[in-house]
Amino acid sequence: MDFRTYDPVADYLAVESLWERTLGRMYPVPRRVLLPRIGWRTNLGEGDGWVAVEGGNVIGFAMGDHEARVQGRLGFISCILVDPSFQRRGIGTRLLAYVEARLRSLGCVEMPVTGGNYRLWSGVPEDLPAACAFFRKNGMDLATPAIDLVVHLEGAALRDAMELQLPEGMTITGATPDDMGPLHVFQQAEFPGWMSSMTHMMAAGDIGNVLVLKSGREVIGSIQTYTPASRWRGANVVWERLLGDHMGGYGCVGIGKAWRGRGLGLAICRGAMRHVAAAGGKCCLIDWTNLVDFYRKSGAVVWRKFLRGSKRFN
Repeated sequence: MDFRTYDPVADYLAVESLWERTLGRMYPVPRRVLLPRIGWRTNLGEGDGWVAVEGGNVIGFAMGDHEARVQGRLGFISCILVDPSFQRRGIGTRLLAYVEARLRSLGCVEMPVTGGNYRLWSGVPEDLPAACAFFRKNGMDLATPAIDLVVHLEGAALRDAMELQLPEGMTITGATPDDMGPLHVFQQAEFPGWMSSMTHMMAAGDIGNVLVLKSGREVIGSIQTYTPASRWRGANVVWERLLGDHMGGYGCVGIGKAWRGRGLGLAICRGAMRHVAAAGGKCCLIDWTNLVDFYRKSGAVVWRKFLRGSKRFN
């Protein structure tokens, strides 16, 4: 068996096939989601990905993710796949070690499991117990829960979104080029950690899916939405093969500190639901949160549960 660095040109189709054999039943992903993450990812460097090859066939794959400007000294482990016929032979552990060595060489001091703009999951899925056991065995604490929820755009949930009434002088609209400056200032001041994901959306041509809440001309809130036609397939629209081609999503729900406590968070969520429904969406996925009670107010229900953790490098 040979272990070598992953070459997206030569290996992508083999890894896509490996994904189907390994996770295709429980967590299938379309090519338009997988390709930007492991094929033509803009920050993909030599040694970020590794493959295990047996008899000329790719039977194992692992990939890390590190964007220094965004993540500082964190380096994520994005995914590990081992063909079911070759599991429990230490292949995943060796692949993880190669990714860890790569992240260490880049100056990372901690390796969370999943994260970043190119993530697929919100953590390790609880319904993959073998994966949870694997990461724990290899030094991940997996102590922090994370939840994905879904709100179906029908019935009372959709009616409440369509009947949304804002306080006088307030509006929720898709961002325009004229909003980029004020939106940038707002995000930097209130939610700098969300700048990177917003930038990905804008670069893909999805600026209108970043909704801005304004009081008069002042930007006081924002939310990132995804529709069935979104060009950037962010984490909120990864699982369309499970939830349907008409899925959408929203996340990065933010209201300025001075405006909180007035019900505007729920209002902007409903504004997002209305926006996604108008674009043909039948449901919205809300990823990586623990605010279950808050999102239930908009009609959301728990969809998947995850465990998060990391390994600190000595």
